Amino acid sequence: RSLYLTPLRQIDYLSKKGMDEEEVFNWIEMDLRENGYCDDLDIKKIIVQFSKNAAAILTRLENLFAELTYPPGYVKLGWFYQNSKHEFFDRKKAIYFFEKALESIPKQPNPETSYLQTLSDSDAYEDLAILYLDEGQPIDALNAMQKAFEWDLNRRTAIRLLFLARVYSTLGDFGEAEKHLQTILKLQGDQTPGFAKIADTYIELAQISRICGRYQQAHAYLDVAREAAKKTYGPESSLLDKAEKVFQALLVSERLASRTKLSSLGKASIIPSYCITLVKRLIAQPLFVNRDGVTEKRKIISLKSNDESRICEIFNNNTRGFIDSHSWLRITSFPPNRLIRNAKGKEIKEGLILDCSDKKELCSLATLETSYNQIFKNMTTGWERATIDENPYIMYKQKSDEFDLFIKEDNMLEEDSLIRLIARRFSIESSIKCDSLWLHQNGGYCSGKLYLWIKKSDVEKVIDIFGFKF
Repeated sequence: RSLYLTPLRQIDYLSKKGMDEEEVFNWIEMDLRENGYCDDLDIKKIIVQFSKNAAAILTRLENLFAELTYPPGYVKLGWFYQNSKHEFFDRKKAIYFFEKALESIPKQPNPETSYLQTLSDSDAYEDLAILYLDEGQPIDALNAMQKAFEWDLNRRTAIRLLFLARVYSTLGDFGEAEKHLQTILKLQGDQTPGFAKIADTYIELAQISRICGRYQQAHAYLDVAREAAKKTYGPESSLLDKAEKVFQALLVSERLASRTKLSSLGKASIIPSYCITLVKRLIAQPLFVNRDGVTEKRKIISLKSNDESRICEIFNNNTRGFIDSHSWLRITSFPPNRLIRNAKGKEIKEGLILDCSDKKELCSLATLETSYNQIFKNMTTGWERATIDENPYIMYKQKSDEFDLFIKEDNMLEEDSLIRLIARRFSIESSIKCDSLWLHQNGGYCSGKLYLWIKKSDVEKVIDIFGFKF
């Protein structure tokens, strides 16, 4: 050859001259036999160029690489079968050729090996690990990725650590997975390629936190992930869609966890976190489209029980004393005996409504949760034991030999209704009575101090469920 052409250029040159694949293959074979390498070989381009005889060309290349024991050729075949978006995609064949390639290279890196060769070998282990995981072989995936680190510790560090974290998550070892993810975050100030994966890292941390039941932490991780994705890739980043999927799964997990706690643990103390879950669901909804196809300035979620929506509404109304009016969320339950129909004609009988008519920045969920917890604390404290003789004008009296009486000086908004709703929620309404109506000495009645009747035989049970501090 008077003029050396790389195999890729040979293909372009010969095809323009009307040469067939036999002559192209001969050039490739000659290059391999004379030079011992063929770095520019692009199998995909050959197959596209001579698609009619693609299968025969692939077979000849496989036989040639086997005859010459040429590991980079096996790697290229592995890449071809792994990345093809056509009939030749074959994960098992890709695994086979990567394994063949790696069987033919030394078990320990050779200091004299060229950078390109080391890079090729290292990436082969990485690609093999990905294929193993896709095939449901996490242990093999783990071993292959660890080999990639042995070949080249500093290459694609963040990407490989992220992959190892996913493998450990698949194996159920979330502690080890988080360890690798936290290592990525510690390295983020470095200039090593791959730190665009910070958003992915936080998404993985959020997913693990969700699975482990650390829901508040998962939300915090997702907030950081969204910001990182926007900053690195822009507002149209596909990572934002990925974060949204994790967010929706998180809402479902929170909802199921709250229901499980309410039914099995039977503790009213979980109600603030349950209400926060409902608020998160509300915020995540699109604006409501009514049956006439009109988009309204509100968001709606459907609930099975009016008690749930009323409890959340009362908690939220009492946050006015804790949250600035400019960022307060206006959340209401459905009006009594009123159905709402959406654009599909579906009737929503019970639920919550978030008013979105004011263009303002809503308070943070952390602030809201703190307020809800304080409201619950206010509900369970401040009670003093009393007698009916000391309070003869209580409107709704119970038998003193069957019920103990407690009175509170300071009331919250609809606190008596809140206690009755919670009692009904936990099926103890016959054991606890609460009201704020008092009789006037001269007739009639008025609203006054809160009073609470608890059945003597059930005092311990009521205190255990509500957490009252007497």
